[in-house]
Amino acid sequence: MYGNKKPLINIKSILIGLFLILLLTLVLLYTNNIIFIEHIEHGLVGNKLALDSDYMYEIYINGEPHTFTATDDVEDIGIGVINFIARKNKILKITGYVPPVNEKIMSRSSKSLELEYSGNMNFSDSVNIYKKDEGISVSKISNVLVGAQNINVYIDGEGHIKTIIVDGDMDLNNIRVGIKNQGFRSFDHEALEFVSASGLEIKGKKDGVNIAIPAGEKVQLNPAGSGIEVKYNDEIHIFNNRVYIEPVNAMIKILSLERGYGTPQYRGSFEVTNVSSNLRLTNEVNLEHYLYQVVPSEMPLSFGLEALKAQAVAARTYAISDLLSGRYFEMGFHVDDSTMSQVYNSSKEYPLINEAIDSTKGLVMKYDGMLIDAKYHSTSHGYGANAHEVWSSNGNFPGDVKPYLSPVSYLLEGPEFDLSTEEDADKFFKDWSLKSYDSDSPYFRWKVTFTKYQLKNTIEKNLPEVFASQPNYILTLEGNEFKDKEIPSNCLGDLLDLKVTKRGGGGNIMELCLYGTNGTYKIIKELNVRYVLRPRKSDTLGEQDILINRIKGADLKNSSLLPSAFMVFETHKNSAGDIIDVTFYGGGYGHGTGMSQYGAAYLAKEGLTFDEILKTYYKDIIIESIS
Repeated sequence: MYGNKKPLINIKSILIGLFLILLLTLVLLYTNNIIFIEHIEHGLVGNKLALDSDYMYEIYINGEPHTFTATDDVEDIGIGVINFIARKNKILKITGYVPPVNEKIMSRSSKSLELEYSGNMNFSDSVNIYKKDEGISVSKISNVLVGAQNINVYIDGEGHIKTIIVDGDMDLNNIRVGIKNQGFRSFDHEALEFVSASGLEIKGKKDGVNIAIPAGEKVQLNPAGSGIEVKYNDEIHIFNNRVYIEPVNAMIKILSLERGYGTPQYRGSFEVTNVSSNLRLTNEVNLEHYLYQVVPSEMPLSFGLEALKAQAVAARTYAISDLLSGRYFEMGFHVDDSTMSQVYNSSKEYPLINEAIDSTKGLVMKYDGMLIDAKYHSTSHGYGANAHEVWSSNGNFPGDVKPYLSPVSYLLEGPEFDLSTEEDADKFFKDWSLKSYDSDSPYFRWKVTFTKYQLKNTIEKNLPEVFASQPNYILTLEGNEFKDKEIPSNCLGDLLDLKVTKRGGGGNIMELCLYGTNGTYKIIKELNVRYVLRPRKSDTLGEQDILINRIKGADLKNSSLLPSAFMVFETHKNSAGDIIDVTFYGGGYGHGTGMSQYGAAYLAKEGLTFDEILKTYYKDIIIESIS
């Protein structure tokens, strides 16, 4: 008989053994921080708080604050950007501190930063920006300013910018000016030539080259492939990167340019880069010295000290606001040297103007704690204008309301007018007897007459051009709706009529409709109206000069655009109802918001101080130092 035999393998024991091995493995993996952990990259350590047996840290991860604890077993954690391992909000191990890259910001786009030595670096898909003052706060890209040296950049494993820390506020003592070429046509220079009475230093910081140019010796720069050729005497050096030009202790003349007073000379230093086989020129200069060359270019010396002081404060406020806006950051500067920002170095410096700037050093205008949009213009027509009825904001028109820029009367006598109505506007602009702060300006009142064919031709020439740059503001009637459509040649055909369909509170034309046999069009915004109705012979395509008759001074011949859009018009027709000619009656020069420079001169002569002048034009503002 066969007895019962025990199995050779005890399956139960095996299972228990396997379980114990698995459990031991899990314990080992857990205790060695291999499983049930979270790998965290680019955590920004903020506050640190001592607890009874360990520490609590506030760490920002992807812009959100989190709290973690750590025991004494973990190395002491300092403020910075760290990669670490955590489990259940407990820091287990620091895997590394991310070293900061601290270099001057040379340009900024929506996708990248250019650093002075490291070059162009792209943002990661989830870049995080923080501001460090007394503590840490989440910030935004608008606080990363070109020219700043208070920016720490942290790179991820793929070489992209993952974290940016803005350390305090940027020093606003310097401003970067993009210098346009001859005639202010563009920023592209085919060649540049410099000289200084004290000599120059030519530096290639990335190329590691320094060249001393003797006093009075000319140096020429030309594009050379993707680099820059520096030529002086019989020597030639090729730089592969940005070239810096610094004076020894005097100003720098640019012999390849001509401005209003001749060959311009500049304070500060220059940077030259090769952009698409042309040279781009940036002047970095002390802000107050920048104003030395802005204020005389924007206001005549004869306007008097207090008016010049008012201009200095307005120009300083405007410049800093322009800097902070970042509109030129992709090109590597803050402002340009033309009317697109403020005219810079078109007139020579004067001691009285420098005195006006020095005596108001650092003063700016604020409203509700913020820098104002310190717009100014040559001549008022007798009223101010609403800023939002002149400019768009973020592509929308009317733009944002600015309470300090509104339609205030600057008339010295007579009745008040409601310039938003056609009836009052007609009376107002045709009355050349009115007296205002600006009565001394030749532009206080003006008029210009186009024949039907002159007006048709200038419209048909300029309407497509303005549409190309401002398609949202040149509209075509299609059915019962105005739409942005490509403007054809001969877009009007026979000119039938013109009509103001919207007028601002200060009297400016906001919308002008043009009626022709080939189409009906709407022009939106004052500057577009002034461009489409250009009063010059080359646009009207005739042999007759187009003259703007002014209340004072000589007639203007073939002006590049109408002095303002503060105007009405009178259409003369024959017995058949056809247009013969159109006369425009206008007032003022410029956009009409903020300070009128002629008005400031009048108020200064009346004994007002610069701050009283400014508060006449910018309502409820305060004047204080930017520092």
